[in-house]
Amino acid sequence: MKFKDYAAHGVLEYWIIDPDTGTVEQYNLHKGKYELLLKAKDGMITSLALKDFTIPIRAIFHRKENTAALKQMLKKS
Repeated sequence: MKFKDYAAHGVLEYWIIDPDTGTVEQYNLHKGKYELLLKAKDGMITSLALKDFTIPIRAIFHRKENTAALKQMLKKS
């Protein structure tokens, strides 16, 4: 499984995006192992590895919401 490989190489954060269920799982590397931080279909997700990166979960799965989220990000930069 990728979990072990990524943990061994110090990847701080791991997301599993499931388009069939519309869910995102967010894992954080803690003491060499991944801990589940979030499993959700809606709400916001904030990256621990990418500074200031927050996105609505629905924007990952829906084009219209993705476009709106990208426009918001561009306004902030």
